Amino acid sequence: MIKKYEATAKQTGAILIPQAGIESAPADLITWTMAKAIRTNLGSQTRDVVVSLHKINSAPSGGTLATALSIWDVFSLQEIKEASSPYAQSPVKHKDPTRPKSSILQMIFGVRTVPNLGLQTTAVTNSTDVAVVERTWGLLSSTPSRKDEFYGPNFVWVEHMKARNWLHGIFIHWLLIVGGVLLVSVAPLRNFLKKRVCQPGEGAKREDTDKDEIEYRGIAYPDSEKAAGKAALCRMWYHGGMYFLTGMLLAEIAATILEDEIELDGGSYTPACLGQGLVDRLDKSGFRTDVRIIDA
Repeated sequence: MIKKYEATAKQTGAILIPQAGIESAPADLITWTMAKAIRTNLGSQTRDVVVSLHKINSAPSGGTLATALSIWDVFSLQEIKEASSPYAQSPVKHKDPTRPKSSILQMIFGVRTVPNLGLQTTAVTNSTDVAVVERTWGLLSSTPSRKDEFYGPNFVWVEHMKARNWLHGIFIHWLLIVGGVLLVSVAPLRNFLKKRVCQPGEGAKREDTDKDEIEYRGIAYPDSEKAAGKAALCRMWYHGGMYFLTGMLLAEIAATILEDEIELDGGSYTPACLGQGLVDRLDKSGFRTDVRIIDA
């Protein structure tokens, strides 16, 4: 989308914000919120950030399943690899375009303990969310009206998922690995599953989504010796159907663009580029945010 439409958006003054639903607005906004807390309270840029999909109670819809099963029929493995490489979506180069390394045991079992976030495992959302967060990093660095919000040159980001226990964490990790390999390499399996899962437009009934919920948590550390021993801890949560949340995200993003003085030229941006105005609108609409500085 960026390659295809951004040049036209810049010429016409249009503002595009793709991938602004559940993937990947919450992860992008919780990161921006923690970085702001560190900047305003500790006077520092941000170094290491860990975001956790702490809780999600919701069944996938037919459209979500169709996308997951058809992406390999649309894009080649090489195209997906290039698009998902570190900082591939960033408009500026990172001096060290790498991502956090896992130990051998973590690569095998997937589980690890993160201070203040608890036991974590592999998150299926990491591969999609990280591209948006890394693009935000580059946009904040290169957009004149956002340079004061730049995360910093040593910014490193990763997303995990909260595990109920070690067995649950290991199961999720291996399910993603084995399932991913099979979906990539066995086309007949993809075709078989497409016919047997919910179809686009199908899914949970409205009354069945009343108990749905999602919660993100995050921990971020300052890139400063003076602020050592401190960190920003954040929660973002929503009670209700995930499609209602996606609709709310899109509506509040549009309202922020139309009604706030966002000081952005035409182009392709990310949700975090809309800043505190968007966070406040979402909070009033039910997607709540709580951030504080803690002793690390």
